[in-house]
Amino acid sequence: MCGRVYDPETAEHERFFKLEARESDTRLVRWLAEAWKLAPHSYDVRPTTPHAVVTAQGPELMHWGFKPDWSPSLLFNARSDKIKGRAWGKAFREHRCLLPVGGFYEWTGARTARQPHAICRADGSPMLLAALWLELERQRCFVVVTRDASAWMARLHDREPVEIEPEHALEYLTATEPPLHLLSPAKGEVLREFLCAGPFKDRPPAPVARLF
Repeated sequence: MCGRVYDPETAEHERFFKLEARESDTRLVRWLAEAWKLAPHSYDVRPTTPHAVVTAQGPELMHWGFKPDWSPSLLFNARSDKIKGRAWGKAFREHRCLLPVGGFYEWTGARTARQPHAICRADGSPMLLAALWLELERQRCFVVVTRDASAWMARLHDREPVEIEPEHALEYLTATEPPLHLLSPAKGEVLREFLCAGPFKDRPPAPVARLF
């Protein structure tokens, strides 16, 4: 968690960016729109996949996840309760970014019959996930920041990705002091859930594409 996201290409998302331009920093909105055009637009976006993020300098295509020498496995998430520590402290202070996505997946049920759930915003607008970027062997990579699940998400998983509300997006990217207060749980009423037909294995569940 968070280990799978999706990027539907819909008119609702284009309208969202245009509407936000009236109320937010227009440069940031332009960057988000540019990042959205670079997104994979797939219902099966996994770690190691290149994806566009928005940094304090603009949109950039980076790889999701990295494998440092001290880790036996790929790292693609950063826990909010450890974000000030040795592993993520510098990135949280200096290299914050936003990952614009349509939503993310979570699973419930027995290991042999996992049920995928698609989670998105109730208003149909993109989710702006808090992320950190870093450079490894001259390649820039990002990880998604996660936190303890809200009451709404707890029935599906004990953790969730941190979503940054549009009005706080610029603050998250540019704040001089690390914005810990923006990592608190989101209100459940801003989210909605769809069940995906069949187990999610090597390909995305096609019915999801017809729901959004």
